[in-house]
Amino acid sequence: MDEREKFDGFRNETLVIHADEEVVEDGTVAPAIYYSATFRARDAAEFREMASTSRHPRYYTRYGNPVHERVAKVIAGLEGTETAIMTGSGMGAIATTLLALVQAGDHVIAQTRHYMGTAKIMDEMLPKFGVEVTLVEQTDVGAFEKAVRPNTKLIMLESPANPTMVVTDIAAVTELARPHGIIVVADNTFATPINQRPHDLGVDVVVHSATKYLGGHHDLTAGVICTREDLAERIWQTHISLGSSFRRWMPGCCFGGCARCRSGWNGSMRTPSPWPAFWRSSRRSSGCTIPGCPAIRSMNWRNARCAVSGA
Repeated sequence: MDEREKFDGFRNETLVIHADEEVVEDGTVAPAIYYSATFRARDAAEFREMASTSRHPRYYTRYGNPVHERVAKVIAGLEGTETAIMTGSGMGAIATTLLALVQAGDHVIAQTRHYMGTAKIMDEMLPKFGVEVTLVEQTDVGAFEKAVRPNTKLIMLESPANPTMVVTDIAAVTELARPHGIIVVADNTFATPINQRPHDLGVDVVVHSATKYLGGHHDLTAGVICTREDLAERIWQTHISLGSSFRRWMPGCCFGGCARCRSGWNGSMRTPSPWPAFWRSSRRSSGCTIPGCPAIRSMNWRNARCAVSGA
């Protein structure tokens, strides 16, 4: 049975507890902290196997460790993807993914609104490496379609965008990308898999800054790349070369944050309901970026398949 099918129909709260069970070797419920940077092999043959196995959890901590593997399993389960790779930050996840999937001569389509770090990659880093980038209005699906070229290899989405909270019709974009064989990457940081699963809408790679809602307690910096196995292998090779490793003491923090993500979101979505009207009418406010606020320039949130309505 496919690992995703095993938990099909389970609520997120149950999935978080059980999604990692096949990789738990020590029987612990809460993950341990692995301080060791390296791991022993019984003999040369085992060392050779460890060194040649992609994403081996007991070879070298830059490649990962058993707790990294557990957290990745949980987040992949929440997103509904085959696998996940943990990184040292959200920008580590985004930069690693982009550098792994495009090369000189390729063309990328991105939104005019992105997190500032992502925007900097589009404006400065990718062009420096010979990758062309076209920025389009994210609420206009037709703009994405018009921007497609023969050498377009990737579309980068972020919905809701940070910090403007503007949303994209993810399913419509993936539908137009599919016939061209274009890889679609989506930053799901602000929605989280609790409210939106981009993979279910046709996205190939889902990235997160786990520093935010998946961590949830302001005590870690982390990122995650959720995707299918063939793309994970390509991204993995770039990941270990760049060294954007998940810090060894952070998995436990992220594990606990994922377990409480649902309850945190429930609180967030109850909190801001009276505030859009207040801030829009206040002379002290320059605007409102709370989801559902009529002042946000965006398409209908329900049409965007995003359940976010909180802060």
